[in-house]
Amino acid sequence: ARVIGPDGKVRIVDEENEPDLLWALRGAGAASFGIASEYTLALKPVAKMLTARLSFIQPATATARIVTGWQEAMSQSDPRISGHLYLMHNRDDTLLTVIYLASVAPDEVTVPVARRISSLAPLFTQPILRVGTPAGIAQMLSSPDQFPQGWLKYTSDFLRSPLPASVSEALCEAIVAGGGDLSVAMEPADGEIRRAARPGAFAHRDAAFLMQHQLRLPPGTTPDGERIAPLRGMEAIVAPHTTGGKYMNYPDRDLEDYADRYWGDSLPRLRTVKRRVDRYGVFAPPQGVPL
Repeated sequence: ARVIGPDGKVRIVDEENEPDLLWALRGAGAASFGIASEYTLALKPVAKMLTARLSFIQPATATARIVTGWQEAMSQSDPRISGHLYLMHNRDDTLLTVIYLASVAPDEVTVPVARRISSLAPLFTQPILRVGTPAGIAQMLSSPDQFPQGWLKYTSDFLRSPLPASVSEALCEAIVAGGGDLSVAMEPADGEIRRAARPGAFAHRDAAFLMQHQLRLPPGTTPDGERIAPLRGMEAIVAPHTTGGKYMNYPDRDLEDYADRYWGDSLPRLRTVKRRVDRYGVFAPPQGVPL
């Protein structure tokens, strides 16, 4: 990477030059240390990718079984298979569940996982399957009309393991009670994330899943305590099953202990790097690495 420091000088950041700063960028970003003008990424060639999109509309109890089954399937599947699950209120007492799968594993490895998930409940629509290059199928993965629009207040949790069925059901009931304003997104947090050859400051490699809690607010609304109470209610439901960590890319401005939650055991070393490269705190973004 190339990082412009507080003195205006360009730092070449790699394994030989500035290895501590490189470690910090991998997990804490550049905003607390300077302006990143260039990144060099190590890419892996992918000739073919198989993707699937599955949709369900079910009451809370049946939706909870889908959530549980999806978590179990992803926990037991090949790490080359990734996936996202979205939960949102549909109408009355039903929820819409949209599940995406993306895999670079062979078809004979991926297809049984897709079939297992599709058998969790009757599908609302026919599965959408695509085989091609990542660039060729990117459009299929983008369907913003299905997801909450408007202003979103959100927070995150890292789960230690799949949620018990009773907790998934309580979460689904909370979303129904929210009347369309609450939604949840989940994704596996293991695979390549856990097995990174050169780990950086990202402190959540022991988590099983990352969860984003979302609350839709009318434009211009102040996200004060009363208005975001339903969001905090969803957090409370899953709290006993989390690592206590939060994801910095889903920032929650209400976190008083944000640094510990975002960076955990990496925080002391991050502060050391911060004091070395920006000792006067020139770069001080909201919820940045403290001096």
